Amino acid sequence: MRRIYGFIILFFAFSQLALVSIPGEEIILRVGIYENPPMSFYEDDVAQGFVIDIIEAIAKEEGWQINYVSCQWSQCLEMLEAGEIDLLGPIAYSQERAERFEFNKQTYFTNWGTIYSQPRQNLDSFLDLDGVSLAVLQGDIFTTKLKSLLNQFYVQPTYIEVENYSAVLEMVDSGEAQAGLVNRLFGDLHSSDYNVTKTSIIFHPIEVRFAAPKEGNASILAAIDKYLGEWKSLDNSPYAQAIDTWLLAPRPWQIPIEMQWALAAISVGFLILIVSSFVLREMVKKRTAELTASEARNLSLLESIPDLLFRLNSDGVYL
Repeated sequence: MRRIYGFIILFFAFSQLALVSIPGEEIILRVGIYENPPMSFYEDDVAQGFVIDIIEAIAKEEGWQINYVSCQWSQCLEMLEAGEIDLLGPIAYSQERAERFEFNKQTYFTNWGTIYSQPRQNLDSFLDLDGVSLAVLQGDIFTTKLKSLLNQFYVQPTYIEVENYSAVLEMVDSGEAQAGLVNRLFGDLHSSDYNVTKTSIIFHPIEVRFAAPKEGNASILAAIDKYLGEWKSLDNSPYAQAIDTWLLAPRPWQIPIEMQWALAAISVGFLILIVSSFVLREMVKKRTAELTASEARNLSLLESIPDLLFRLNSDGVYL
C-alpha cells in the first residue's frame, strides 16, 4: 500500500512539473499603455513610443506576445495593482510604489518635475505658487511630491487634476490655469506647441522603469533587466535606436511665441509705412499738379499784360 501511495505522489509531482515547464509555451503579456508621448502613446490605433520600442524588441527576443491595454494613468495603476495588466511603463520608481508593485532593476530614463506658467506670470520659487491655480496630472508621482513639498512651506495652490500632460499645458495656454506641472521630457518636447513659459521651478529627479504586479512576474522583469543591461552599453542596440528615434530626433523648428509677436509687430509697422508712403506720394503729386497749374496761370497773366512789370524794395532798389 505504501508503494502505491508513493507512485501516486510521484505521479502528481511529475504532472505538476510538466505543467509549469512545457517547452515552447507562448507568454502573453498584457501591457498597459497611456498617453505620454514620446514615451508611450497611440497614433492611428497603433502603440508607439520609446518604451513601446524597448518592450517590442525584448518580446521579439523572448518570443512573447504583447497585448496592449489602453488606460488613463490613474486607471493604469489600479489595473496593475489588481493584476488586470501584467506590465506598465514608463513608471517612476519610488519606495511607496515598490510596496504596491514589483519593479525591474535597470533604469532606462531619468526625469524630474517642471512648472510651466502663462507668459506674463512671474513664478520663480515654490513660494510664488501660493494661491495660484495649478493644473496637475492625477496620480502622478510629481503631483504627489509637489503637494508634500508645498505643504511643508504652507503654500496652498488651487489644484486642478487632469488625465494627461497635454491637458495640463492646454489649461495653462487657455488661461484656465495660471501654471501647470509636467515632467521635463514632455515639457521639452511639447511646450513649444502651447503659449506657455518654462519657469525655474524644477524638483524631484526620479528613475523610470517597468513595473508588474507583486506576484508571478519575476521572470519577466529579470528578462527585461538582462536585455537593458546589455543594450545600454552598445551603440547600435534597440535601446540606442529607440533613444535616437524618440528622444534625440530633430523636430520641425517652430518660431517661439515671443518672436511671433515681434514679427507680427514688424509686419504691421511695415504695412503702415507702405500705406503712409503711398498717401504721401499722392499728396506730393497733387501739390505738384497744383503748383504747375498756378505757375501756368501766372505765366499766362504776365504774357497778356502789354506793360512792363517790375518790383522795388523799401529802399527803391529794383528787384
